[in-house]
Amino acid sequence: MSSLWQTVSENVVFVLEFLALIVVMFLIAYVIEKAVKKKITTQSVSLQPEKSS
Repeated sequence: MSSLWQTVSENVVFVLEFLALIVVMFLIAYVIEKAVKKKITTQSVSLQPEKSS
């Protein structure tokens, strides 16, 4: 019975590590996406002609 609980606990740890890896990858992608959107927005604003009155 002891080996069963050891196997179950090892599998739970593996699943938690995998989920943590997914969360980290999602956060990295989110930060990169925000940075790219900010860069594109900044470039498009600077490329627009100035309005003269």
